[in-house]
Amino acid sequence: MSIGLRRSSTRVPAGTQASPSHRFLSEILAQCGLEKPDGRPLYRYRISDSQYQYGLSLLRKASALLDGSNRPLCAIFALVTAEWFRREADTLWRRWQDVGVVPEEVSKIERNEIARAGLDWWELKLIVNEGPRRTRNEYLMTLARNGGLPSTLLVGERANAVRSYFENVMADSLALGWPSSHADYLSIAIRHAEGLPTSYQEDSIFALAAELIAGLIECRRALPRDQLNNNPAGWLDAQAKGWRDRLPIHLPEDQAACSRLFNDLLTVAPKARGGGIGLRRLLAQHPGGKWIEGFVVQADGPLRFDALADEQEGRFRAYFAGGAARLTSREFALVYRSETDSKGKFEVTSQALGRPGFVGPLPFSDAIAVTLSREGNTLPAVCWPGGRTAASACHVLRQTEREDRLELIGTGSVRSTLENLFVWVSEGTRVLGHDDGVAELMWQHDSRALWRVEGMALVETGEGERYRVQAGASSDEERRLDLETIYLPSLSLDDGSIQPVAAPLLVRTNGSAGTPRLRILRDGREVHARQALEGPNPAGRAKTHVPPRLRCALRC
Repeated sequence: MSIGLRRSSTRVPAGTQASPSHRFLSEILAQCGLEKPDGRPLYRYRISDSQYQYGLSLLRKASALLDGSNRPLCAIFALVTAEWFRREADTLWRRWQDVGVVPEEVSKIERNEIARAGLDWWELKLIVNEGPRRTRNEYLMTLARNGGLPSTLLVGERANAVRSYFENVMADSLALGWPSSHADYLSIAIRHAEGLPTSYQEDSIFALAAELIAGLIECRRALPRDQLNNNPAGWLDAQAKGWRDRLPIHLPEDQAACSRLFNDLLTVAPKARGGGIGLRRLLAQHPGGKWIEGFVVQADGPLRFDALADEQEGRFRAYFAGGAARLTSREFALVYRSETDSKGKFEVTSQALGRPGFVGPLPFSDAIAVTLSREGNTLPAVCWPGGRTAASACHVLRQTEREDRLELIGTGSVRSTLENLFVWVSEGTRVLGHDDGVAELMWQHDSRALWRVEGMALVETGEGERYRVQAGASSDEERRLDLETIYLPSLSLDDGSIQPVAAPLLVRTNGSAGTPRLRILRDGREVHARQALEGPNPAGRAKTHVPPRLRCALRC
């Protein structure tokens, strides 16, 4: 038993000749600058082809001695099995009978004991899956994952899906500023997890992906500009000897296939920026038929964040604040602030982490705010572009590419060339077809109702507000009011149709040419815009005043 506890050392007593197993393990550790294993994944010991073949030969010659008590030989078994999965496996199926390392005379029970002893020697933890009825020790899965991603999945016939995963991670990573941390690359690798086979969506594989991409970006930075799209792998072979060996993945002897893979990754263009900042308000239908309000954020491109004016250059992690934070706590973007130039100007760019997903339920009347965090310092919440409140008694939506998604296009009266529009209102609101138009009730529940409008319809709320919604119009031109709403994180309004605005009240009209007459009503009486926000709070007192509800009427 005392011998078994000395798993972290390959030393033998003085005067005793070391066995081939001891000498082989000592060689592996020495080339990594180690005297004993340190718990790193087995792929990071980076054994050579000749060492792999020698390990195989040791197992075959000493197969009769292979059992759980021969810990050095068990350690070689674990190392060579992990390497076999990385070098030679042509399937994701993990079955002992498929592994070309295990002697036929070793039973399944003995294999598990040997695997456990080998993992213990390397100071590696066994993967354990805890099911509802039983706990399963995953010996073979642990060895396979310690080998990293099988190389045949990168250059073989089934490589397309996995190669796309690495290309997407590479494109996102190249869009980061330089230098970037391993944590940033790892975050991107995790965000694209669905591009990997389910059985490989695991922390050690994400770490491998991040290490591979980081290494390739280092290589890319060493390339002359004229070589970037002209066989960069060939240039590196000639000018940067050993660059392939420094990457955390073994590649098969097919150098042409390997070079194609590396050239594909080295020539990936950074993820396109611009036009990708904003927010889409959506109505989404659950499998049970219920419709809920929510949004999808767009976070790729340049943006303006005055909140970063007093900050230093660097990268911030963007998280949702307010109601959205209760629905998703993970960061959704990396926001980079450039250095301030001699004119006092700086740039801010954002990069989305993974594909944007639907966040809900969250009322359209809620502002979508975010907090930016760096090194434990969190800035006050700010409104994300396009995240202003969309408070109204009448929300108008259009069909998207998905049948279970409708996108908000306006509030109140809307005129559109779209064949059909959808109106989202309170249950007591009347929606009536007008001038041969059709209004069809599609869904009604929990005091909310969804209507489909073809042609023209009139919308009348229980409070007497009236709107006109027209689909199939000859043009989209419609005079609309645009109030400059503001985001106040400390202000909460029970009535979602009320919008906070800055004083003095600025009201703009969008749409048709000409200057329409604009009337602002307060308690049914017309007032001037400057009077609209006048209230009883004494002058000079820093006290918030919420005035009575105002109504704006636009007369064409």
